[in-house]
Amino acid sequence: MALTVYSSRVIACPGGWRGHIANSNLCGNGYHVCNTSDRRVLARISFNRAVRIVGCYAFNAAHDFGRCINCENRQHRDDLAGVGMTCPRINQSERTSCFTGGRIDAARTVNSYKQNRACRYHNGISGVLCCQN
Repeated sequence: MALTVYSSRVIACPGGWRGHIANSNLCGNGYHVCNTSDRRVLARISFNRAVRIVGCYAFNAAHDFGRCINCENRQHRDDLAGVGMTCPRINQSERTSCFTGGRIDAARTVNSYKQNRACRYHNGISGVLCCQN
């Protein structure tokens, strides 16, 4: 069952996946895993709303250096973005990220690329964030 994050345009869908988050097929018809192309709608989600969501839902972006960039398995692009109160790293002091007022990382460490684990599922992730097509 999907959880509404921002109107019907952004929903959280539970489940796991294998490989890069782009390979996830958890979003239903009419939705895709949110990514950097969805910056405009993601920016409408406030940090305060994002940290009140139960669980940790990842999306296909990284919040490295306060930027909203593509998540890749390499240094400075490996901090998988997320929303939710149980995500491993939450920081309100960052001024810019994919949403407004802070950053939330679903990645367990800041150097997940070193273990070839960047942008991938781990058992602390509840599912993915899906944006309307």
